[in-house]
Amino acid sequence: MSQKDTEENKESDGPIENAWEMKIPTFKPEHNPHGLLEESSFATLFPQYREQYLKQVWPLVQKTLGEHHIKAELDLVEGSMTVKTTRKTWDPYIIIKARDMIKLLSRSVPYEQAKRVLDDEYKDKQYLHWDHIKDCSKYEKL
Repeated sequence: MSQKDTEENKESDGPIENAWEMKIPTFKPEHNPHGLLEESSFATLFPQYREQYLKQVWPLVQKTLGEHHIKAELDLVEGSMTVKTTRKTWDPYIIIKARDMIKLLSRSVPYEQAKRVLDDEYKDKQYLHWDHIKDCSKYEKL
């Protein structure tokens, strides 16, 4: 190893200036060849005025989540959306992303924007958890 190589390694092992700029490695099916051991599911309620829109976009939601081997159900009687893992689901974190997606859909976020949370590069998830903050006006998106 040259002197230059060891200096570069020392720099990469040090503190990180801006963690939001880090490149997140992609999680591939080869990283979890056996899939998940247990089924996980999340459900969220939606207001009645969202029913018509959700009926229109639900085939797109199912297709998008189906690509990640997540099953999506829309219950118009209860007014709820449910996402579940399947036996083919290999990414353990995708169910959390799917949960965030249906939360956004229930909060009047359009489908095209809500599906962005499934992307690994999407970093603006903080506003999903602002329910407990009283004064959100002083907080800005990242």
